[in-house]
Parts: sequence; structure tokens; C-alpha cells
Amino acid sequence: MGKRDQQRDRTLARIVDAAVDSLIEVGVTATTTLEVQRRAGVSRGALLHHFPTHEDLFGAAIGLLVTRNERAVREELAVARPDGDPVSRSLCVLRTVMCGPSFGA
Repeated sequence: MGKRDQQRDRTLARIVDAAVDSLIEVGVTATTTLEVQRRAGVSRGALLHHFPTHEDLFGAAIGLLVTRNERAVREELAVARPDGDPVSRSLCVLRTVMCGPSFGA
């Protein structure tokens, strides 16, 4: 992977991370493309290059939220007590994960 590709990937990740952070902190209504651009520290052109539409940006942000939530469930399940009823264990894991900020977004 070339230097330019790495820079592109970092910019893309910075934009998506900024969108997710905004969704978590201020909600959907206040998460505008201008807010994401400001948080990511990128130009309008860079934002539109990577995400030509609002839907493209939010699709990527939701994808990252799903990935984070899946990871949180796996991590919580790994440290949950293995004994007892598996349904109760699963509900306990989900309750813990659902209290996290990315799940609420």
C-alpha cells in the first residue's frame, strides 16, 4: 500500500470516527455534515470526495457503530461468568453492553 493510499485511509477513518463520535455525543439531528467536517478537521472537498452524500456518510458511521457494538458484546461475553443459565448470561451481557455510549447511538 502506497503512502497516498495510507493517507486516504486515515482521512476516511477520521471522518467516519468523527461522525460516530458526533452521533454518540449530540445525536442524529445535530450530526450534520458540517459538524462531522469540523470534528474531523477536513475540508469540505475531502468530506465530499469520500462521502458524496449524507446517506453515504451515515451508512459508514452506522457500519462502524455495528462493528463496535459487536466487538463490545464479544468482549463482555469473554469475561462473563460461564456458569449458570446461558439465557441469563446472555441477557446480562446484552444489558451491560446496551448501557454503553455507542449502543445508544
